[in-house]
Amino acid sequence: VVANNNKKGLYDSNQGLVVPCEYDNIITGGYDKSPSFAVRKDGNSGYINRKGEIIIPLRYSSVSRFPDPNSGLVVASNGDYCAIYDQYGNNIVPSRQATQCDFVDGMSVGYYGEHPNRQYFIMDKYGKETRLTDVEFIDGFMMCEFKSGRLPVMNTESKWGYIDTKGNLIVPYIYDEAEEYSGDCTRVGTRLEDGAVIYKYLDVD
Repeated sequence: VVANNNKKGLYDSNQGLVVPCEYDNIITGGYDKSPSFAVRKDGNSGYINRKGEIIIPLRYSSVSRFPDPNSGLVVASNGDYCAIYDQYGNNIVPSRQATQCDFVDGMSVGYYGEHPNRQYFIMDKYGKETRLTDVEFIDGFMMCEFKSGRLPVMNTESKWGYIDTKGNLIVPYIYDEAEEYSGDCTRVGTRLEDGAVIYKYLDVD
């Protein structure tokens, strides 16, 4: 990335200036093998390829900072609408009224509607959506991701369990507290009548 008069462009050691210095920001993040990069201009975001061609229109309020290395997918959002593109600019999921996290390791979490009527879903790297019909809440939503193939979720009775990347409930809703997996284990808690919480660790089966 090079800059001139507070505008940014892309420079290639073999080809010279391949993208003129016309963008407010270009995010490469050190992903040298990425075929495309997030850009921002005049308050709008999109993606360009290595030739400088716009492949995701600059009409979004925000886009994923980088394509997910696992799936190559990008979330592009405008208010409470979002669309899914691949790293070459192909529109995988058309814009619809939903809020969705960036893809991490080929998985993304999202929801339709607003609390208390949110309908959560997960989406895989093929754009396949699975509705989570009994999930009431996902903690730290915009930062959440599957760890060790599991995600903590809460049901309508305020009990926590874990789902896998297919949306299957693999740890039942029996805990009062639940944390993300770290490596091959996680910590869960059960609250006693006096308010004290008893913690224990769960391993990946």
